[in-house]
Amino acid sequence: MKSCLALFLFSLFILSSCNCDKQFHCGSVSAEGSSWIHADTGAVFLFADGAGDTLSFKVQNLSSSNPTDYNPCKKNELGGCDCEERCEVSKSFFAQSDSSGEKAGTFSQNLIEETFGKITNRTDTYWYVLDFYKNIQITNPIALEPGDSLYPTYTLGSKSYNDVYMLKHDTLNSIYANKRVYKIYTTKNDGVVGIDLRFLATSHQVKSFFRVQ
Repeated sequence: MKSCLALFLFSLFILSSCNCDKQFHCGSVSAEGSSWIHADTGAVFLFADGAGDTLSFKVQNLSSSNPTDYNPCKKNELGGCDCEERCEVSKSFFAQSDSSGEKAGTFSQNLIEETFGKITNRTDTYWYVLDFYKNIQITNPIALEPGDSLYPTYTLGSKSYNDVYMLKHDTLNSIYANKRVYKIYTTKNDGVVGIDLRFLATSHQVKSFFRVQ
């Protein structure tokens, strides 16, 4: 009887003393994920319409997340710990426009990867260009939303690109009626290579800018 009580008390001690602040080293963004980020601090993304008008963004910040998840364990109702090796890592850049008026704004991209143990659960990359916001899931193949398209080849300005993803807002939806940017064109190897900009949303006057730097 005493031995059973001692065993019970020892088990209770082990459970109650479980360290629920255990740290897991999450590593860093995968090589596949990193290949979608194309920016260096101080670099300039320059776009032109071919008729003398330009749109440029200077990279102000390039960052990566802290690769350590500090709180993956939680106390359960028995006083023990439920631990799940779940990590989230990210990589991003932020660029500022040097323009004013209709062309003023920011350009950013944020890539987030979630993992459970050794298995990558999800990789998303989010773009924000002026007032355009959209994300894609980096899977094989890429998961696109209705209205978006993949072009095996696409020419912007005088340059031809392979595997171009065209991401757009639903122009029939009133939520996007006054958005300046309604399409962006991006590739894995080059980043955003084109922007379709509506200066006058009500008349649908469009300017197409292509990447020149």
